[in-house]
Amino acid sequence: MPRAYDKGPIIATALLLASVACLRVVYPEPGRPIRTAEGEVLAFGRIAVIDRDHEIEPWKSDLRDALFTGEKPEIKLSLFLIEANRRAIYVRIEPEGSFFWVLPAGTYLLYHSRVDRQPPNEPLAAFQITAEAHALYLGTMTMDIESNENRSTGKQDYEVMAVRITDELEQAKQVLEGRYPEPGRPAARKLMISDPSLRSLFQDYSKRTCERILEQHGLHLLGPGSVQRD
Repeated sequence: MPRAYDKGPIIATALLLASVACLRVVYPEPGRPIRTAEGEVLAFGRIAVIDRDHEIEPWKSDLRDALFTGEKPEIKLSLFLIEANRRAIYVRIEPEGSFFWVLPAGTYLLYHSRVDRQPPNEPLAAFQITAEAHALYLGTMTMDIESNENRSTGKQDYEVMAVRITDELEQAKQVLEGRYPEPGRPAARKLMISDPSLRSLFQDYSKRTCERILEQHGLHLLGPGSVQRD
Protein backbone atom coordinates (compact mmCIF):
# COMPACT_ATOMS: atom_id res chain seq x y z
CA MET A 1 0.00 0.00 0.00
CA PRO A 2 1.43 3.45 -0.89
CA ARG A 3 2.79 5.46 2.00
CA ALA A 4 0.69 8.41 3.18
CA TYR A 5 2.33 11.82 3.34
CA ASP A 6 1.42 15.15 4.84
CA LYS A 7 1.55 17.25 1.69
CA GLY A 8 2.00 20.57 3.52
CA PRO A 9 5.73 20.20 4.30
CA ILE A 10 6.32 18.53 0.92
CA ILE A 11 4.78 21.49 -0.91
CA ALA A 12 6.87 23.88 1.19
CA THR A 13 10.04 21.99 0.28
CA ALA A 14 9.03 21.92 -3.39
CA LEU A 15 8.62 25.70 -3.28
CA LEU A 16 12.03 25.98 -1.62
CA LEU A 17 13.69 23.96 -4.38
CA ALA A 18 11.86 25.95 -7.04
CA SER A 19 13.06 29.24 -5.56
CA VAL A 20 16.75 28.45 -5.11
CA ALA A 21 19.36 29.76 -7.54
CA CYS A 22 20.83 27.63 -10.29
CA LEU A 23 24.09 25.77 -9.82
CA ARG A 24 26.56 25.81 -12.69
CA VAL A 25 27.78 22.35 -13.69
CA VAL A 26 30.33 21.94 -16.48
CA TYR A 27 30.43 18.72 -18.52
CA PRO A 28 33.92 18.31 -20.05
CA GLU A 29 33.97 17.36 -23.72
CA PRO A 30 35.41 13.88 -24.45
CA GLY A 31 38.79 13.91 -26.14
CA ARG A 32 39.72 17.33 -24.80
CA PRO A 33 41.77 18.32 -21.74
CA ILE A 34 39.72 19.00 -18.63
CA ARG A 35 39.61 22.68 -17.70
CA THR A 36 38.69 23.70 -14.18
CA ALA A 37 38.51 27.22 -12.77
CA GLU A 38 39.86 28.12 -9.35
CA GLY A 39 37.88 26.33 -6.66
CA GLU A 40 36.38 23.81 -9.11
CA VAL A 41 36.94 20.04 -9.15
CA LEU A 42 36.11 17.26 -11.59
CA ALA A 43 33.81 14.82 -9.76
CA PHE A 44 33.40 11.44 -11.40
CA GLY A 45 31.91 8.02 -10.72
CA ARG A 46 29.04 5.85 -11.88
CA ILE A 47 25.34 5.30 -11.28
CA ALA A 48 24.11 1.69 -11.52
CA VAL A 49 20.43 0.75 -11.53
CA ILE A 50 19.24 -2.74 -10.60
CA ASP A 51 15.59 -3.49 -11.38
CA ARG A 52 14.49 -6.74 -9.71
CA ASP A 53 17.98 -8.28 -9.88
CA HIS A 54 18.67 -7.14 -13.47
CA GLU A 55 20.92 -4.19 -14.25
CA ILE A 56 19.33 -1.71 -16.62
CA GLU A 57 20.70 1.38 -18.36
CA PRO A 58 17.97 4.02 -18.13
CA TRP A 59 20.17 6.69 -19.75
CA LYS A 60 20.87 4.59 -22.84
CA SER A 61 18.55 5.08 -25.83
CA ASP A 62 18.35 1.82 -27.74
CA LEU A 63 15.27 0.97 -29.79
CA ARG A 64 16.29 -2.67 -30.18
CA ASP A 65 16.75 -3.00 -26.43
CA ALA A 66 13.32 -1.47 -25.85
CA LEU A 67 11.70 -3.93 -28.26
CA PHE A 68 13.12 -6.94 -26.41
CA THR A 69 13.12 -5.79 -22.79
CA GLY A 70 10.35 -3.20 -22.74
CA GLU A 71 10.34 0.43 -21.72
CA LYS A 72 12.73 1.46 -18.95
CA PRO A 73 11.79 3.84 -16.15
CA GLU A 74 12.90 7.43 -16.59
CA ILE A 75 15.33 8.33 -13.82
CA LYS A 76 16.25 11.99 -13.40
CA LEU A 77 19.00 12.99 -10.98
CA SER A 78 19.71 16.48 -9.67
CA LEU A 79 22.19 18.16 -7.32
CA PHE A 80 21.57 20.47 -4.36
CA LEU A 81 24.53 22.48 -3.02
CA ILE A 82 23.67 22.82 0.66
CA GLU A 83 25.95 25.69 1.71
CA ALA A 84 24.93 28.00 -1.15
CA ASN A 85 21.31 26.86 -1.47
CA ARG A 86 21.73 26.17 -5.20
CA ARG A 87 20.63 23.30 -7.40
CA ALA A 88 21.35 21.79 -10.80
CA ILE A 89 18.32 20.08 -12.30
CA TYR A 90 18.72 16.80 -14.19
CA VAL A 91 22.50 16.47 -14.35
CA ARG A 92 24.01 14.56 -17.25
CA ILE A 93 24.60 10.84 -16.88
CA GLU A 94 26.41 9.03 -19.70
CA PRO A 95 24.61 6.12 -21.39
CA GLU A 96 26.55 3.47 -19.46
CA GLY A 97 26.01 5.29 -16.15
CA SER A 98 29.28 7.18 -15.76
CA PHE A 99 29.24 10.84 -14.78
CA PHE A 100 31.79 13.62 -15.12
CA TRP A 101 30.84 16.90 -13.43
CA VAL A 102 33.03 19.95 -12.86
CA LEU A 103 31.67 21.40 -9.62
CA PRO A 104 32.55 24.15 -7.14
CA ALA A 105 33.60 23.17 -3.65
CA GLY A 106 30.76 22.37 -1.27
CA THR A 107 28.53 19.67 0.18
CA TYR A 108 25.94 18.16 -2.14
CA LEU A 109 22.77 16.12 -2.02
CA LEU A 110 22.19 13.88 -5.04
CA TYR A 111 18.45 13.40 -5.43
CA HIS A 112 15.98 11.98 -7.89
CA SER A 113 12.74 13.56 -9.07
CA ARG A 114 9.48 11.92 -10.10
CA VAL A 115 6.44 13.68 -11.48
CA ASP A 116 3.12 13.02 -9.73
CA ARG A 117 4.72 10.96 -6.98
CA GLN A 118 5.13 11.62 -3.27
CA PRO A 119 7.63 12.73 -2.26
CA PRO A 120 8.49 14.29 -5.65
CA ASN A 121 12.16 14.86 -4.73
CA GLU A 122 14.06 12.28 -2.69
CA PRO A 123 17.75 12.53 -1.71
CA LEU A 124 19.69 9.33 -2.30
CA ALA A 125 23.27 10.23 -1.38
CA ALA A 126 25.53 13.05 -0.24
CA PHE A 127 29.11 13.98 -1.02
CA GLN A 128 31.59 16.77 -0.44
CA ILE A 129 33.92 18.52 -2.87
CA THR A 130 37.02 20.29 -1.57
CA ALA A 131 39.20 22.46 -3.75
CA GLU A 132 42.44 20.66 -2.86
CA ALA A 133 41.81 17.90 -5.40
CA HIS A 134 41.90 18.32 -9.18
CA ALA A 135 39.71 15.25 -9.72
CA LEU A 136 37.65 13.47 -7.08
CA TYR A 137 36.26 9.95 -7.35
CA LEU A 138 32.84 9.61 -5.67
CA GLY A 139 32.24 5.88 -6.13
CA THR A 140 29.47 3.85 -7.73
CA MET A 141 25.99 4.54 -6.43
CA THR A 142 23.75 1.52 -7.02
CA MET A 143 20.00 2.07 -6.93
CA ASP A 144 17.95 -1.07 -6.29
CA ILE A 145 14.52 -0.33 -7.72
CA GLU A 146 11.23 -2.02 -8.51
CA SER A 147 9.49 -0.71 -11.62
CA ASN A 148 5.85 -1.15 -12.57
CA GLU A 149 3.69 0.16 -15.37
CA ASN A 150 1.53 3.15 -14.50
CA ARG A 151 -1.89 2.24 -15.83
CA SER A 152 -2.87 5.89 -16.22
CA THR A 153 0.13 6.97 -18.29
CA GLY A 154 1.40 3.69 -19.69
CA LYS A 155 4.91 4.63 -18.56
CA GLN A 156 7.15 2.84 -16.11
CA ASP A 157 7.08 4.12 -12.53
CA TYR A 158 9.60 2.94 -9.96
CA GLU A 159 10.33 2.84 -6.26
CA VAL A 160 13.84 2.96 -4.83
CA MET A 161 14.18 0.03 -2.47
CA ALA A 162 17.81 0.49 -1.43
CA VAL A 163 20.91 2.54 -2.22
CA ARG A 164 24.49 1.45 -1.73
CA ILE A 165 27.89 2.97 -2.47
CA THR A 166 30.83 0.87 -3.64
CA ASP A 167 34.44 1.61 -4.51
CA GLU A 168 35.34 0.79 -8.13
CA LEU A 169 38.16 3.30 -8.51
CA GLU A 170 40.38 1.26 -10.83
CA GLN A 171 37.59 0.66 -13.35
CA ALA A 172 36.52 4.31 -13.11
CA LYS A 173 40.08 5.52 -13.74
CA GLN A 174 40.23 3.44 -16.91
CA VAL A 175 37.01 5.06 -18.13
CA LEU A 176 38.31 8.52 -17.19
CA GLU A 177 41.65 8.04 -18.93
CA GLY A 178 40.00 6.59 -22.03
CA ARG A 179 37.61 9.55 -22.25
CA TYR A 180 40.07 12.36 -21.57
CA PRO A 181 43.62 12.26 -23.02
CA GLU A 182 45.05 14.42 -20.23
CA PRO A 183 42.98 13.84 -17.10
CA GLY A 184 45.50 15.81 -15.02
CA ARG A 185 46.83 14.97 -11.58
CA PRO A 186 45.96 11.61 -9.99
CA ALA A 187 42.41 11.46 -8.69
CA ALA A 188 41.64 11.60 -4.99
CA ARG A 189 38.97 9.34 -3.54
CA LYS A 190 36.12 10.47 -1.28
CA LEU A 191 33.12 8.21 -1.62
CA MET A 192 29.53 9.39 -1.46
CA ILE A 193 27.57 8.46 1.63
CA SER A 194 24.06 7.07 1.72
CA ASP A 195 21.82 7.03 4.76
CA PRO A 196 18.13 6.02 4.88
CA SER A 197 17.45 9.21 6.85
CA LEU A 198 18.33 11.26 3.77
CA ARG A 199 15.36 9.85 1.89
CA SER A 200 12.79 11.84 3.88
CA LEU A 201 14.86 15.02 4.14
CA PHE A 202 12.87 16.97 1.55
CA GLN A 203 9.52 16.14 3.11
CA ASP A 204 10.13 19.00 5.53
CA TYR A 205 13.59 20.35 4.75
CA SER A 206 15.73 21.62 7.60
CA LYS A 207 19.36 22.50 7.06
CA ARG A 208 20.16 21.61 10.66
CA THR A 209 18.58 18.16 10.28
CA CYS A 210 20.64 17.69 7.14
CA GLU A 211 23.80 18.69 9.01
CA ARG A 212 23.10 16.20 11.81
CA ILE A 213 22.71 13.33 9.35
CA LEU A 214 25.91 14.23 7.52
CA GLU A 215 27.89 14.70 10.72
CA GLN A 216 27.13 11.09 11.65
CA HIS A 217 29.23 10.15 8.60
CA GLY A 218 32.03 12.61 9.28
CA LEU A 219 30.84 15.25 6.81
CA HIS A 220 30.77 18.84 8.07
CA LEU A 221 29.54 21.75 5.97
CA LEU A 222 32.29 23.97 4.59
CA GLY A 223 32.80 27.48 5.88
CA PRO A 224 31.53 30.54 3.98
CA GLY A 225 34.94 31.27 2.47
CA SER A 226 35.21 27.78 0.97
CA VAL A 227 32.06 27.88 -1.17
CA GLN A 228 31.37 30.00 -4.24
CA ARG A 229 28.02 31.75 -3.78
CA ASP A 230 27.90 34.11 -6.76
